[in-house]
Amino acid sequence: MRYIIWYIITVLCLTACSKVEVDTYHAQRYVQFTRLYTDTVTLSFRFYPGVTEIRVPLEVKLIGDLLDKPAAINLVVDKENLTATSDIYGWDEQVLFKANQSKDTVYLILKKSGIQEGDQNTYTVVVDIENGNELLMGEINYTQRVFRVNNVLSRPDWWTAEVVKSYLGAYSDVKYQTFIDHVYTGDFEMNGDALTDAAKGSLRAYAIQFKNFLKRQNPPIMDGNVEMLSTVPVIGS
Repeated sequence: MRYIIWYIITVLCLTACSKVEVDTYHAQRYVQFTRLYTDTVTLSFRFYPGVTEIRVPLEVKLIGDLLDKPAAINLVVDKENLTATSDIYGWDEQVLFKANQSKDTVYLILKKSGIQEGDQNTYTVVVDIENGNELLMGEINYTQRVFRVNNVLSRPDWWTAEVVKSYLGAYSDVKYQTFIDHVYTGDFEMNGDALTDAAKGSLRAYAIQFKNFLKRQNPPIMDGNVEMLSTVPVIGS
C-alpha cells in the first residue's frame, strides 16, 4: 500500500511539473511578418510623383495569447546587408503591436530626401524582427523583409506576363511614364508572384481608362516607331 501511495505522489509531481513547463511556454508571445523573407519588394519614387515619403505597410501577426496592452516590436535593420543610408529609411517613433488582436500593421518609412536627383542606384533595406522585452521573434523564415528603393523608372513587380498579355502590353519606360502621368500612380497588390483577384479588377479598369486616353490623343502618342494605342491589348471601353 505504501508503494502505491508513493507511486501516486510521484505521478502527481511529474504531472504538475509538466503542466508548469507547458503553461510557461504558452505564456510567451511571438511576433513575425505574414510574408516570407524571400518576398522582396522594389519601390521607386518615380512611381509616386510629388511624394517625398512612402509608408510601406508591414503586416505582422502574434503567436500566443492576445495582448491586454500594446507591446513594442523590436524592429532593427540588418546592417550587414544594408546599402541604404539612414536618411533613406526609418519608422515611427514607437513600433507597437496593439492589444486584443492577432494581426497588426506597422510601417517602414522610405524617404526620397536621401536619394539625390539623378541617382541611378538602387538601395537595399533589410528589416529584421528580433527578441524584445515582451515579444520574441517568431518563425525564422518570417522575421525578415527585404526592400529595394530607388528613384529610377523601371518595370514594377506587378507588370507580370499576365499584365503584358491581357492588360497593358509589353513594358517600356515611355508607356509606363505615360500611364503614371495620366492614369494611375502606385502599386497593385501581389500574392507571391501573381496579382490578387482584386488587383486584377482594378488594373483592368485602369488599363481601359489608359486605352481610352490614348484614343483621344491627336497626334497619337508614339512608343518608339509604333502608336502606343496599338500595344495595349485590354478588351473593353
